[in-house]
Amino acid sequence: MDLQTLIKSGESETLEFKEKFDDRTVESAVAFANAKGGMILIRVSRADRTEEK
Repeated sequence: MDLQTLIKSGESETLEFKEKFDDRTVESAVAFANAKGGMILIRVSRADRTEEK
């Protein structure tokens, strides 16, 4: 699956978008590690999420 498709699919239990790498990103990574795992896409802005690709 390519990045544009992932971004269009939206966040889920195993996919999160972050605009920057910060403490909240680390918290999400720890949460994913303690659960089912997941993917964090960094530098995805709100505009990227709503823009038609």
